[in-house]
Amino acid sequence: MKTTSRALRSWVVALGLTGSFGALAVPSPEAARAAGAEQVRAVGGEERVEPDLLEIKFHENQYIRLRDGLPTDLGGRGLRHAQAHEMLRQVAGGKWSRSHEVAEEVLEELRSDGELRTREALPDLNLYFRLRLPPGMEVDRIAAAFRQLPEVEAVYRVPRPAPSPVAPDYYSVSSGSYQKYQDAAPAGVDGRFAGTQLGARGTGVKICDIEYSYNASHVDLGVVTLVGGAPVDPFNNNNHGTAVLGVYGGTANSEGVTGIAYASQKLFAAANTASGYNVGAAITTCAANMSAGDVIVIEQQLSGPMNSEYVPVEWYKPWYDAIRTAVAANKIVVEAAGNGSQNLDDPLYSSGNNGHYPFLAQNDSGAILVGAGKSPAYGSLARSAHDFSNYGATVDLQGWGDAVVTTGYGTLYSAEGVNRHFASSFAGTSSATPIVAGAVASLQGRYKHLYGTYMTPASVKSRLRTYGTAQTGLKKIGPMPDLLRAITGL
Repeated sequence: MKTTSRALRSWVVALGLTGSFGALAVPSPEAARAAGAEQVRAVGGEERVEPDLLEIKFHENQYIRLRDGLPTDLGGRGLRHAQAHEMLRQVAGGKWSRSHEVAEEVLEELRSDGELRTREALPDLNLYFRLRLPPGMEVDRIAAAFRQLPEVEAVYRVPRPAPSPVAPDYYSVSSGSYQKYQDAAPAGVDGRFAGTQLGARGTGVKICDIEYSYNASHVDLGVVTLVGGAPVDPFNNNNHGTAVLGVYGGTANSEGVTGIAYASQKLFAAANTASGYNVGAAITTCAANMSAGDVIVIEQQLSGPMNSEYVPVEWYKPWYDAIRTAVAANKIVVEAAGNGSQNLDDPLYSSGNNGHYPFLAQNDSGAILVGAGKSPAYGSLARSAHDFSNYGATVDLQGWGDAVVTTGYGTLYSAEGVNRHFASSFAGTSSATPIVAGAVASLQGRYKHLYGTYMTPASVKSRLRTYGTAQTGLKKIGPMPDLLRAITGL
């Protein structure tokens, strides 16, 4: 919606911004590009960010909210000088929106709940806004000018949707070999044992999957509840989300697959909606629709500083903040490490990126990062990192990164149409992540059955790592969950 001059004048008067305007020092194109280059590289280069969209974070000491389509100071502490007025006048033809779709009060409750639990300060996610610039504006110059405002903490170029983290099909299982990732350790996570324990199929646990889309009519998925905006799939292919849901949530109906945590309640939050690509908004939408101890699955990746190589989404600071807030509110976040073949311990990941280094131990978001390990089909190399998988000390656990049988695609069975498609070789950190998410929900469901309460994100991560099957190889992707050992002794 275009902001009229009259509306802008009313807004200025409301803020007390009357009087003459001082000159705004707008950087030259060269200086602006230099100032913004670090952030552009951080999400993979100019072609991998939205050409006309900025994400702006105001400083924590501000009380700025969106009112009548404009960022409005409700605390009387900012946006009251000529420089701010002139900057907002320049972009008056653009469109402002909140970065998160859930209500302001819900974000405040998530934050206060998390701070009470962790005794750590959390970012005010209500201070994140998105600005769609008017046509013809040079985005780097506007970003650099906004960074000059004392109220502004940071300005980001918003990532475009990246392909879901699916690896090439390096291996196809022979006919008759199904869901071996649910076998006993060391081959699998022993979902079959979990099925003998009350609660350990995810009873009483919600799992919210963040994806582009899924096949809501697939016979083996049962009820999946959409939370937030309707999905808009930029790749027009719902197989990926369908496959992920099947790994942990395929129904026990004597047809097709059986999910590791099939008794869990399945939620779905779209990473891309009519409002645009926004993993952070999907995270808070999930968090607002679940209880403490429930599970958020992030099946996304984004381009990192190597430009064409993918990294975990928490490399982007606004989404890291959303993850950290969800974890602080005792939501368990299971995040794909990505298929970029990257060593996340490399010094490359502790430089640039506007000082945001999430893969260092001291900056751990609290999410469970999942790498892709080789299945038993690789013999002695089983549980070593696939070449495509990211790795490093920050990667907590692994799942099978190849040969996963699940719903969707039709490579295993396709005789009766897409609603009965099954896959023989789902792969990548995409297949590994729902295996770990299923194990998390299984452990949590058993704990809830025994004690009537929940395990915290940190305790779930610690127990699955402590009692997991050790990895092989030198690239750190963590152990593979072993539900027999993790559940026994609870």
